[in-house]
Amino acid sequence: MQKLTILFTLVLAGCAGGKDTVDTAGVPADTDTDTDTDTDTDTDTDTDTDTDTDTDTDPDTDTDVLVSGDDYAVYYAGRPSPGIDQRYPASVTLVDGILTGYQASETEAPTSGSCAVVDAGSSGSIGWYRWAGGTTGGTYYGNTYTYEASSGWHFGIVEHPATTGSYGVSGTWRKLGGTAPTDTLGSSPGTATIEAAVVEGDPPGVALRITATVGANTWTIETPGYPDTTTSGVGWYNGAFFVDVPTTGGDCGETCLTTVRGRFAGPGDAAVLFWSTSTPAGPHGVLAIGASE
Repeated sequence: MQKLTILFTLVLAGCAGGKDTVDTAGVPADTDTDTDTDTDTDTDTDTDTDTDTDTDTDPDTDTDVLVSGDDYAVYYAGRPSPGIDQRYPASVTLVDGILTGYQASETEAPTSGSCAVVDAGSSGSIGWYRWAGGTTGGTYYGNTYTYEASSGWHFGIVEHPATTGSYGVSGTWRKLGGTAPTDTLGSSPGTATIEAAVVEGDPPGVALRITATVGANTWTIETPGYPDTTTSGVGWYNGAFFVDVPTTGGDCGETCLTTVRGRFAGPGDAAVLFWSTSTPAGPHGVLAIGASE
């Protein structure tokens, strides 16, 4: 499997303040190559390879551990607060690959505080996490937030995200991981599946099909004409993609919309996204996808 990582956010239309903001600050693409030489020192452990095969079935615990840094895109969803948004560039703090904080400005620098970091995983240059069962630390514009274990603040991060040029491997992309979706009703965290059609380009073509179940509700989220990327309605801004996706089921009534926000990892071998609805149940979460062959 060739991995492609996309970070995206889903939000049902009609939610007050539901429009995401994007920091337009750019980061030189040259920074992606600065870390390439760090892997040279790994050759000293060649004799250990015989025992490493036991862990091949767990991609999240291989050598893909992310480290703290400044060239990250951060996507998040927390209902009812602080809502959904994305930040790029941002600095992140990771301890043993686990996200414990990020900073986008002096007034936006939350930490996990007393929250447990659950649903944690990573693949290559992307990661996903949920802060739950405690109170956040640091500051989010003077605020902290308290979450039950059944809810939380969902995060997706992308190191050295793709921003320009042709990227995205053409084909059907499937789920690499993600946080368990939660709602605002106190239901136990649920499940989500995702399939995406990607056409390599500048920018790539993207179409999505997502199914999420939380509590007694199941939502089906599918771009028009899926898997046709020309009718999906996906737009692009500063290397990030966004789309309001027709949604049925759950507490939508006849139909509603889910807003999706996402970003490819450089050089476009994976992507991560976050999603959230504006219905009373307000399901939301983070998903990561990669190309399959």
